[in-house]
Amino acid sequence: MPGWVIEKYPAQIDLLARHGHEIGLHGYLHERSNEIRDELYWLGRGLDSYKAHLGKGPRGWRAPSFAFSKHSLRALLDAGVEYDSSLMGDDIPYALRDADSNRSLLELPIDWTLHDFPHYAHNRDLGYRMPISAPQRAMEVFRSEFDGAWEFGASWISVWHPALSGRLARFKAVLELVDYMRDKGGVWFARLDQICDHVQRLIADGRWTPRVETLLRSAESR
Repeated sequence: MPGWVIEKYPAQIDLLARHGHEIGLHGYLHERSNEIRDELYWLGRGLDSYKAHLGKGPRGWRAPSFAFSKHSLRALLDAGVEYDSSLMGDDIPYALRDADSNRSLLELPIDWTLHDFPHYAHNRDLGYRMPISAPQRAMEVFRSEFDGAWEFGASWISVWHPALSGRLARFKAVLELVDYMRDKGGVWFARLDQICDHVQRLIADGRWTPRVETLLRSAESR
């Protein structure tokens, strides 16, 4: 959730939290971190809004537009964030390690194939014009990705926006997809913070070691 949204719609945030949903942080004004010079300022604004309303910092972060910058990992580690879900480097969780400090956080990877924008977004003001898919076409893509994840034991993390996937016909298709997943069996429906907890327990118990991706910052950015 962007920090500005938390400030503007506190009752809706409370409703989400009351019904058991995790509230992650998603920038302040949905700014693209890799295109701005004052990334730390806007991250700070988002963190302040989050803490002011929810009483503590977020465990998870997703960069607006997936725009993870060369400074983002260090900033998130300094803020105490435990996981990111902006990158697309694997089909299962992995670790992002900062080369300078040797600290790391978990990456819960996503992919454009599980995002609703390519199917439904069409907005002149945003400069984003795409052919609009029927819900059945979008679900065909989502279902095929799920079947692959189910067969090989991978994670499946969708990115669906209320303004897009919340349309009646589209959300009806979402519910039908969820029924399909339940009927298939052997599926854990979990919040990202629950996945983070699970992976951290596996690591602590020595039962699993994630792949580590080390991020280097260029010399001129230090």
